[in-house]
Amino acid sequence: MATFRIQGSFYVLVRDREGRVLLRSGESTSEAACRELAARIRSHATQGQRFERRRATNGGHFFVLCDDTGALIARSPTFETPAAIDRAIAEVRRVAAHDRTLFDLAAR
Repeated sequence: MATFRIQGSFYVLVRDREGRVLLRSGESTSEAACRELAARIRSHATQGQRFERRRATNGGHFFVLCDDTGALIARSPTFETPAAIDRAIAEVRRVAAHDRTLFDLAAR
């Protein structure tokens, strides 16, 4: 099951059903800040217009999730095709809208 996860130095990860990372936040300074960031990701990820598709310098494809002001909240890994991005965005949106999320906290 896809879940939002917090690891090590407080990151939010969104994973697919096979455990692959679809979206990763930047590092948070505390557990509380990371939980707030996870709430922002959940809130913004349900809105399709918050996702921006981009092209990496190596030719790969990735997407970012932005907030209302356009500031970057989280970034995906690189995918080989635009269709793979579309599938990943759909899964992130599904997780944000429907999954009851679990937080996995680990000390670094």
